[in-house]
Formats: sequence, C-alpha cells, structure tokens
Amino acid sequence: MNRDNIGLISFLSDKLKWLDGERIAIKAQLFDLGIAEQKRRDENEAALYGEVKKVIDEVLVRNLQKLKPTQRG
Repeated sequence: MNRDNIGLISFLSDKLKWLDGERIAIKAQLFDLGIAEQKRRDENEAALYGEVKKVIDEVLVRNLQKLKPTQRG
C-alpha cells in the first residue's frame, strides 16, 4: 500500500467512526422523544380520566340529592 491509500483508509475509518457516533446520538434523541411523547400521552390520559371521574361524581351527587330522604339509605 502506498502512503495515499493508507491516508485514505485512515480518513474513511475516522469518518465511519464519526458517522457511527452520529447514528448513536440520533437514536438517543429519538428514544428521548419517544419517552417525552409517552409521558405527554400519560399526562393527557390522567387529566381526561380526572375530568371524567369529576363529571361522574357530580352526576351521582345530583341524583342522590333528588332522592327523598327515605330513599337515601
């Protein structure tokens, strides 16, 4: 091998290492985005569940208030 080929191989090897590092960094960012998205979904679901529970409780209270005192138990 001549000196030019060795230099080219060294350059390409370094470039591949850099690209592999970039690939790993991108995968980590995608993983973090996935976790953030799941957290956002969980928070939205919890908020929705809380609102639904609140409405159900309000309906139950109104229905209990409509009952006569003897029907309330």
